[in-house]
Amino acid sequence: MTAAVQLNIGDLMGKQEMYDKLRDAIVNQDINGTGPLVQEALDAGLTPFEIINDGLSVGMKIIGDKFEAA
Repeated sequence: MTAAVQLNIGDLMGKQEMYDKLRDAIVNQDINGTGPLVQEALDAGLTPFEIINDGLSVGMKIIGDKFEAA
């Protein structure tokens, strides 16, 4: 885990920052960056449920909405 993203699991702002990074990785189709971000989130203490529900699936919804609008 990089020092720049040290996450205290009790820190809601830190959690939201991690969720935003996960969301952006999905929206930007960052194939090489998503896996390491997921590992970073796990190492920081986020649960798989939180990572999927509050990060990755938010990005998937954004992409789905864009396809629906097209």
